[in-house]
Amino acid sequence: MKNGQYKEYAEEQINKAKKIFWSIAWAVFFCSWYGIISFIEYGAQPNWFDLLLGVFAWIALVVILLYSAREYYTIRSSMELFIKLLDNQERESAT
Repeated sequence: MKNGQYKEYAEEQINKAKKIFWSIAWAVFFCSWYGIISFIEYGAQPNWFDLLLGVFAWIALVVILLYSAREYYTIRSSMELFIKLLDNQERESAT
């Protein structure tokens, strides 16, 4: 940003947000896997540990999904708006 490369910075932030969003896939897989396995274990031999582990895994799954989606779309929308503003400014200065 020091060199005035605002558009490149915004595109870099969008790409970084995409990479972070897809890296969350491992956490989603982990939470859903342990949630399912814990509920299966609870069904085979009911105990509180498996039930709580399954419930907490699914709660964590929902929280991770909501938070990561919110962050991704916040960054993406603000950077896309920034790019549009820069494009408009360039068009206005060219005329």
